[in-house]
Amino acid sequence: MKSVRSLAVLCGWLALAGPAGAGLAFYQDLRLAADLDGDGRNELVVPFWNPDARREAGQYLAVIGLDGGAPRAWFIDLGSALRILDLRAEEGRLVLEVIQSDSDGREACCHQRKVLRRWALRDGALVEQASETLGPASIEDLAGLAWRLETLNGEPVSQGPTLIIEKARLHGNTGCNDYFVRAADGEERGGALKMGPVGSTRKTCQGPAKVLEKRYLEALRRVERFEVQGDRLRLVWRNEQTGGALVFREMPLNGAKSR
Repeated sequence: MKSVRSLAVLCGWLALAGPAGAGLAFYQDLRLAADLDGDGRNELVVPFWNPDARREAGQYLAVIGLDGGAPRAWFIDLGSALRILDLRAEEGRLVLEVIQSDSDGREACCHQRKVLRRWALRDGALVEQASETLGPASIEDLAGLAWRLETLNGEPVSQGPTLIIEKARLHGNTGCNDYFVRAADGEERGGALKMGPVGSTRKTCQGPAKVLEKRYLEALRRVERFEVQGDRLRLVWRNEQTGGALVFREMPLNGAKSR
């Protein structure tokens, strides 16, 4: 019950004091209750982001606690973080595992790496500690997540194909046939991919579904890298003459909560 009340207070703080004008989206399976200041009472930590596709997908943390019965809150702008993978407490410190861009801004780029970031609550302030780079971002970091295609080479797609990531195996449905492909990390910077042959079932497709399936699978087999930003996933492809991108939005997997 205390956590429910705290979450309600947190939502009020976010509405009043959070990032100005932000439309907020929450990681539904990522929140933490931990004693960060050693007073025997837990603080509630909730990550969230701005899902507005017209804006930078800023990643944030909100931390709320009680001081003499009155709520107090902190907001952390995660800067170049693009996706939060894990949230935990270690020895009284707040620890985040994130996919992060090497650029100073929040725009997705072709070099994404996995980083451990830590904060300690000291004298009423959350102070960031030294971070630790774990290595280049891998498609396997997104294992267990499901996505639906929103645009194909910039063109909106209605009820587009789905994509499910199971470690290095990608599979889904084109709207007509089931398909599957293996993807290995490339030797270049984080996010590079090497796609294997694309296989699919052989149901006969008709009309627009047939056209969409053909375009989607042709682009998928030529994907060279992935870029993740909030709840969006871009698979960037190229052939000898041209290139484009498959842009997906995250969706719940088999009825489970989506992050």
